[in-house]
Amino acid sequence: MTLCILFLIGSFVVWLSINSTVSKIVYYVVFFLPTYACGEYLGGKIFSRARGLSISEAGFSPLRIFVGVCFVLGFFVLVYGVWFFVQTLLIR
Repeated sequence: MTLCILFLIGSFVVWLSINSTVSKIVYYVVFFLPTYACGEYLGGKIFSRARGLSISEAGFSPLRIFVGVCFVLGFFVLVYGVWFFVQTLLIR
């Protein structure tokens, strides 16, 4: 599970550092299947019946949606901060 999360973070940082269109196309071709596999694996782990987090069995909860949105936004802020820090180090 940790390897999938680290892979997704690393691939996002690589995607942010690519500037040319051709490089982005190559990135999409190379990283599509591993990213899809990691997403499916993590989705299966997070929403499994064993964890009790099945969306279909839980009722509508605005608080859960708010917490999820905040978590995702915080994750993107963290990844962007790491990318910005790495770019700052590489420029010097």
